[in-house]
Amino acid sequence: MRRNDWLLAGATVLAALGLMLAFFLYPQPTGQWVTVAVEGRIFAQYPLAQDATYRIETAQGYNLLQIENRQVKIVQADCPDGSCTHQQPLGENGSGSIVCLPHHLVVTLDTQEEGGIDALVQ
Repeated sequence: MRRNDWLLAGATVLAALGLMLAFFLYPQPTGQWVTVAVEGRIFAQYPLAQDATYRIETAQGYNLLQIENRQVKIVQADCPDGSCTHQQPLGENGSGSIVCLPHHLVVTLDTQEEGGIDALVQ
């Protein structure tokens, strides 16, 4: 091998290592969405990767939904017991839901694109 061959091989290895490092330091978003359903119907969908606070108004009252650091939780509600504000936050690695029975509200995580096809047949 000549000098230029060694330089080309070294540059290729450095580029590959740089791409691997960038992949691990800056992971791609998984396309997860926070789905809010009221009375069994989809009310709204929000990206899990975007930090924000949303006020969800229903006929029964309101809930403040907070998305922060790829976790979602209800931080405030005007329901009588407020149990939804004490439920564990939903994260990108977990499953489950946040439920506010007085407001007929259910918050879940979706891995599908917004409005995409789900694997569940109803």
